[in-house]
Parts: sequence; C-alpha cells; structure tokens
Amino acid sequence: EKALIGYRWYHAKQIEVSYPFGFALFAYGTTLVQYSAANAWEEGTGAKVNFTISHAGPRAGHEVPQMYLSFPSETPGDANSKPEWVLKGFAKRLLEPNTPAQVTFTLTQRDLSYWDDAPGRSLWVCTTGQFKACVGPNARDAILPDKGTCVNFQSTCTPGGVQALGPAAVAAGTAAAPGAVAGGPPLRLVTALLAGLLAGGAAVVVGMQVVRQQRSVSIHSALEQQPLQHFSQDQQQEHATGADSRDSLTRKGLCGLNCGT
Repeated sequence: EKALIGYRWYHAKQIEVSYPFGFALFAYGTTLVQYSAANAWEEGTGAKVNFTISHAGPRAGHEVPQMYLSFPSETPGDANSKPEWVLKGFAKRLLEPNTPAQVTFTLTQRDLSYWDDAPGRSLWVCTTGQFKACVGPNARDAILPDKGTCVNFQSTCTPGGVQALGPAAVAAGTAAAPGAVAGGPPLRLVTALLAGLLAGGAAVVVGMQVVRQQRSVSIHSALEQQPLQHFSQDQQQEHATGADSRDSLTRKGLCGLNCGT
C-alpha cells in the first residue's frame, strides 16, 4: 500500500464510507457549515490558501476546516507512492450564526515537495506544476463541489531544483543548500564524516587508550602523595613494591572493562 494509508486508500479506491476521516457534527448536527471563495497566492517559497466558512444555524459551534492537497500529475512515482489527496492543514474555529469567518492555511516549500527515493537520491524535491487545494469538513466532503471549495495554483519551486529542507529552513520558508538531507546536514558533509570515521577508527581507539593511560597515571600520582596510614596493610605493601605496583595499576587502568581483571 506504500503511501496509501487510511483516507488515502479510500480516495484511491473510490470507496464510500459512512464516517470519513475528519468527520464531525457541527453544533450537534443542527446545521451545516458552508465553504466558499477559496483562493491562493504565492508567499515566499510557498503559498497561502484562504477561504470563507459560514452557517445559518440557531447557535454557535466549533468547526475544524481541513485542507487537502493534490500534487501535479507530473510528480514522479508509481500510483501507490502518490496519494491523490494529502492532508496539509487543519484549524479549529468558533463560528457564530450568520457571521462568515476567513481562514488561511500556509503551505511551505516542504509541503510542496515529494520524497525522491531513486538510487543515490533519498531527499525531498519540490514539485513544479499545478496544485489543487480543497478545504472542507472532512476528507470526503472537502473535494466535493457542493460540500467544499477548491482552488488551483502553480508551484513556486525552481524547475528541477532539489529543495531539502531542515526544521530551521522550513520555519523561515527558505530552502537549504542542494544536496542536503531533510532535517540534517548537507549530504556531502555526512559522507565526509562517515569516510573519516572509517579511516580513523583505529585512531579513535588509540585516543581512548591514551585518555585511560593518562587517567591511570593521575590516579597513581595521587596515591603517591597520600600518607600511608590512610591505606590498609595490603595497600601499603603494594605501594611499597614500587614499579611493580605501578605497572599493575597502569595495566588495570588501560584494560578497564576490556581485560575483565
């Protein structure tokens, strides 16, 4: 099923359900909320989608409008990897009777990207072409003409550009450097680090041993500076043996958990 999970599966297979994803009764079912006047515009490297909700019922109620996004047909991938509709936003709003309310959703460049898992890729790529955003009360009604409201808009991505965005870049609405992994450092930096670890693995172990050896010398120096009356007779005897005890202590310090003695 790949990406066709939950409501995406029902959309793809055109299966009708009694209670679609996001379903709820507004104001205890006393009235229906009307969705209208959807429009979209560019905003930095992303887009914004605005629409109006209203109702003429007897009392106020909370509505949770949901935005579902359809990617351009040119988006690469097989059918199971490209859901027809993807939830990209929702918000809870208190709606008074006969008082229209404006709601705006923000789409970042990451929201307009697909995951490219081709060999040697594994990164987010911003999609070019025409998107369609639909808003409504649930996953089924949002895309129905008489229940939701929809708008088409063009992607603002650079054609063919790789847009691998980390958390900071997403928050700022800007793209990270090409060749970067989403949420992490540039791919070339990760590769360099891995290569360095493989080449310098022995040096890392040696460095650990040096640290342990320095620690053992420090411990031994501290022992030499302590008055003998603070130690047991066995400890005093070991201290008196001189170099042999120092070598024994050093070996223990170097071995640690590796020698088991």
